[in-house]
Amino acid sequence: MAKLVRKIPGGATFANLGTKLGKTFGVFGSLGITGEREIPAYAPTSFLEMFKNISQPSSEKKIIFYPGCFINDNQPQVGTAFVKVMNANGCEVLIDEKFNCCGSPLVGTGFLDEAKEHAENNVAEILKWKEKNIPVVAACTSCSLMLKEEYHELFDEPEMHEAGRNIFDAFEFLEILATNGEFNAKLNSVQKTLLYHVPCHLTSQSIGLPAAEILEEIPGLKIKLADAGCCGLAGNYGFLKDKYEISMKIGAKLFERIAKKDFDAIISDCGTCRVQIEHGGKVKPVHPLEILAAAY
Repeated sequence: MAKLVRKIPGGATFANLGTKLGKTFGVFGSLGITGEREIPAYAPTSFLEMFKNISQPSSEKKIIFYPGCFINDNQPQVGTAFVKVMNANGCEVLIDEKFNCCGSPLVGTGFLDEAKEHAENNVAEILKWKEKNIPVVAACTSCSLMLKEEYHELFDEPEMHEAGRNIFDAFEFLEILATNGEFNAKLNSVQKTLLYHVPCHLTSQSIGLPAAEILEEIPGLKIKLADAGCCGLAGNYGFLKDKYEISMKIGAKLFERIAKKDFDAIISDCGTCRVQIEHGGKVKPVHPLEILAAAY
């Protein structure tokens, strides 16, 4: 849908208006979508379009950025923050437009054949970059988990195991740089306390909490873990009409934690977690990359 929208002049504006009208007139309910939620708005300009106008210093250290659908079409500011952070750490960011959606939403609604088609396309691209010793880095934990682990768990093809070794979450990659003494720690002071909601799809990767580790390098910044379990949205699950109530019940503990308001901002690495936090917690969260980019 996003690709179609981007082909029409002013398409994002019309699509956003259409979803608002659809909610107002109860169209979503007839489609099995809850009318309780706002559909995430399309950004006026996609990240891929913005990227064409970003000037970067050339570097021998190159990485491929896999933005995923949500960053590309809904929150492109996360993508521009990613580029800024990676440039600050001596990496030149490249884009491969042959990538398509990671397939996580397809899997969540049972379209496994279509998800496998996406996987085969993406794995071929990942392996192409692996042969050139160029890592592929994602800034959405749902995407990175899918590319790194879930392809081979679902479809069990040898090349999917191999491709997974060339996928890194953004802060996982920065932590590797830090371990190698290559992380740029010249960061400005940020006198804030952040509440960090850790996405389930990060926990599943068993790589610790790299965003918290890296952000603690920022002078004056304090991190509090929400420690409130799953947000309850689970990608497109919580948008289903018959799943909305249970989605909100699952997220209740997180919403109660947010209500304490003992922080300056809330962060999470997952786009749909941020959607749920804004809906149920009534606060607008940001990606940890946006905090780090501002500190540079």
